[in-house]
Amino acid sequence: MDEKMDIPSIHQELGKFVVLFQTMDSVVNEIIYQISDGKSYVAEAFITKTEFTAKMEIADVIFTHYVDITANTNSDSKNEFHSLMNRCKKIGQDRNIIVHSVYYPLTKVDGSKRLIQQNPRLRFKDGSEISVNDKELSLEDFENLNIKITSALNELEKFRIKIIDWKYPEQ
Repeated sequence: MDEKMDIPSIHQELGKFVVLFQTMDSVVNEIIYQISDGKSYVAEAFITKTEFTAKMEIADVIFTHYVDITANTNSDSKNEFHSLMNRCKKIGQDRNIIVHSVYYPLTKVDGSKRLIQQNPRLRFKDGSEISVNDKELSLEDFENLNIKITSALNELEKFRIKIIDWKYPEQ
């Protein structure tokens, strides 16, 4: 990789992450719809008003129950899906930091470009104060995030198809 990438390339990867995250959220919604027999008003209302981490936990519970009550399923899938939901929750935590941060461009002495991510937090230990968590991020950091989320998306799609196969087995 060319370490002398420009800031717009880093911004492009940052934007790609946001779009991939939205896609991941949508695929989890689709899995919930598949398990609950379609896009009902109740499922739609629930999904619309549920925070991402809670949605991953609920999807995990719904999936586990579905495997338990459905014939011809694989019980190992429960652990695999649980692990995937935990990875999705971690990606969700990364997303929150990413979208709630402020970014400043940085050009290093060697000419390489980075972003400084600033995500101030309130701390209340021994009196309240604002802690500054500056983090230097390169294009590679964002590319690695996008690889993680793309991997999760691919696994989610496999589970979505698996659910359809379980619901409508070939005769």
